[in-house]
Amino acid sequence: MPPIEAPITMTSGMAVSRWRSVREHCGDFQPHGAATPPRAAAPPAHAAAEEAPNRRANPAAQAEFVEQLPRQLAAIAAAHPDKQVRVYFEDEARFGQQGTLTHVWAQRGTRPTAVRQTEYGYLWVLGAVCPATGHAEGLLSPRLNTSVVNLFLEQFSGTLGADEHAVLIWDGAGFHTSGALRVPANVSVVQLPAYSPELNPVENL
Repeated sequence: MPPIEAPITMTSGMAVSRWRSVREHCGDFQPHGAATPPRAAAPPAHAAAEEAPNRRANPAAQAEFVEQLPRQLAAIAAAHPDKQVRVYFEDEARFGQQGTLTHVWAQRGTRPTAVRQTEYGYLWVLGAVCPATGHAEGLLSPRLNTSVVNLFLEQFSGTLGADEHAVLIWDGAGFHTSGALRVPANVSVVQLPAYSPELNPVENL
């Protein structure tokens, strides 16, 4: 895998088909204007309370999040009455390659030497998807920290229309809650409950 020395843009307005049908995995969103409060794609409260795949998850906190999210989105829409509020889901994933076990023919009882690849490499993919429009933005980076997230937010912000305001729903990773995080003016962030990937549809992509 060739080394990547600096973050690079991966997508810009990626087509829905490239994401295996965003609407299929993230729910049925409808475009809306400032006068229409954005709809949440979270599952019903009872589903969050009854199904907690991670034993460290708090079902009560999940259910409260599902209940409160529509009100949070409506409040954000009310604070930006001249904007179309778009809901995005964001997550990061690491992809890598490392050497495998080496096999060689040899006489029983001996310990032969063999050439083996011991190097490994990986990169991070940051992505955000709006199920209502199919708009997707991403970033490839050899590392992941607050500076990289800030770069992603800056690039993501620049793809939004002048009449749009994005609500970015993501988890509580350290680089999402750092004091050094810089959230653009045309973006609002909403944090998911801890250990709740099932509330983030982008996990299915």
